[in-house]
Amino acid sequence: MTLLRTVPGIGSFRGLLLATEILQIARFRTPANLVSYAGLAPRASRSGMTARYGPIPAGANRWLRNAFVQTVVIHRRRAPESWLYRYYDEMKARLNWRVARIATARKLARAVHAMLRTGEVWRHA
Repeated sequence: MTLLRTVPGIGSFRGLLLATEILQIARFRTPANLVSYAGLAPRASRSGMTARYGPIPAGANRWLRNAFVQTVVIHRRRAPESWLYRYYDEMKARLNWRVARIATARKLARAVHAMLRTGEVWRHA
């Protein structure tokens, strides 16, 4: 939990929530598994060479998804110079703010997966 609290935007409550929902990190072999479990990956349907991407699934772990999305909101205020904030701004310029927030939460979930796998703390740059 102390490793998660190094991320700006994750306090004691959200860190505990993320720790209880994610740990044992070995359950999620890849970051994509964690993203999918949190419900941050858009639904995809493929037919032949055509792929269509839809909304995020409603039946996923809503506690974990909400924790990641709310962390993005708080992170924007606490660390305006971080790489995650710059990623959000780039996405927001291309897409609307709702889609950008989910895309940034997906990126944050991947970063948290890497942090928990390697034991490294959050890096701003």
